[in-house]
Amino acid sequence: MSAFLKLTVKLTILTLVLACVTAPWPARAETTCELYGCDFTITIKIVAVGGKEDPEATERTVQSWEQDIESVWNGPVQGNGDSPTHGECECDVNVDAVFEGYVENCSDPAAKGYHCVEITPDYARDTSGKLYRAYMRGVSNKGSSISGWWSSAHVNAPAWIGPGEGKQGPYYLEEEVHDAAHEAGHMMGLDDLDPPEANIMGMTWGDAATPTQAQIDQIVENNCEPDECPDECCCGNGKIEGDKGEECDPEADPNGCKVGEMCIYPDCTCFSLDPCGDGTVDEPDEECDPAAEPTGCDEGETCNEECVCEPKPPPTTRITSPANSSSLTEETTVTATAEPPLGIWYVEFWLDGEHKDNDFEAPYQWVLDPFQHSPGPHEISVIAYDFDSQTAEDSIEVTVEPVLRVQITAPEPDSNITEVTTVTAEVTSNAGVGSVTFFVDGLPRHEGSAAPYQWIFDPLLYPPPGPHVIGVEAVGTSGGSDTDEISVIVGDVF
Repeated sequence: MSAFLKLTVKLTILTLVLACVTAPWPARAETTCELYGCDFTITIKIVAVGGKEDPEATERTVQSWEQDIESVWNGPVQGNGDSPTHGECECDVNVDAVFEGYVENCSDPAAKGYHCVEITPDYARDTSGKLYRAYMRGVSNKGSSISGWWSSAHVNAPAWIGPGEGKQGPYYLEEEVHDAAHEAGHMMGLDDLDPPEANIMGMTWGDAATPTQAQIDQIVENNCEPDECPDECCCGNGKIEGDKGEECDPEADPNGCKVGEMCIYPDCTCFSLDPCGDGTVDEPDEECDPAAEPTGCDEGETCNEECVCEPKPPPTTRITSPANSSSLTEETTVTATAEPPLGIWYVEFWLDGEHKDNDFEAPYQWVLDPFQHSPGPHEISVIAYDFDSQTAEDSIEVTVEPVLRVQITAPEPDSNITEVTTVTAEVTSNAGVGSVTFFVDGLPRHEGSAAPYQWIFDPLLYPPPGPHVIGVEAVGTSGGSDTDEISVIVGDVF
């Protein structure tokens, strides 16, 4: 249990070594395992001694060690590049490193229940005098605690490599180093490999410093017994395992189910589907299938939920505004609905049997202007067309009332009038104009019955200079009236 670079007694050559000595330690489940469904979580609980000289730097160092442990042991497994799993059902294996805090020394009662790491700024030294980047005394047995020394300056840091074992040097090791992850392997019950092999328990640097599947299996067996990956977790592993009660597997090809059946989680059983709606016309039991293209029905027919062809229902339409028997005195929006929403091509609008407009998008609307139509009853009709040219109709009766509108168009309001000026009124009616009367300050001054409706305003007739009100009243031949007025100013007239 070491961290793999040692100094010689003369401190002239730094070489990679793996160190692990065995020593008894009270078993307090300092490495624990819990099984949640199909997930194993192995938790390594650690306390630290030292690092008081620079608490913030120590905390950053400890966090970097946690990250290194978790990134290596939860990262790709050698040989397949996948996340760690265990057993034939491939239950996920998650490693969680937790530094719980700091104690005075590893014999402190507060250290019980944890692995204990003494943090030193320099290299750690074993009893024989060898120096290590990190060193753990022993290997955890079924979750028992072990302790050791880790160098805050050297653990996970690149190092100088000296000559020997085919190496030319010294030179600087640029590859990423995972001493913390290696030492965590000891806390989960793994020994150093002698001779070293290219994995995390044999070397701590480079791409080869990753766990093997055998090591993943061993840490589960060391810490999770008697827990086993449940058989029901095998559903979805791409294999149909009858000895685990599986009829099928949704990830297998074929999945083991018959046509018209689907393989469902979490018990890998075949579920019978109603063939109607599966997109295939299964004769002779089905005339059609609503999910098929074409459905199998003739033109003008539709395939129902029982896969039987039936006449396609015609569309429906209804005028929703205005209400039947309404009286109209101003521009009114005629609105209609049509069903089915996805099957309507367009809607026609008619008035008294005369086509007025088409609308191809809902809401279907047309504007009726009563000034364009004679007073009295009128019929509004709509015809909806679906994409099979089937139609639906609706109609209502409305009454257009006599309407009259008058507006003074000259002169402009608030004009300053100093000379003879023509006052002009525009009159609109759907029933004829009976009379148009011009007023000044409420007194009638002129009356006409034919367009253009005009009168001459002479400012000399309205002394002294000042404001005046010009008004116009129009009366229809069928009743009804409307007025308009403006203010003007009579100025000095010469």
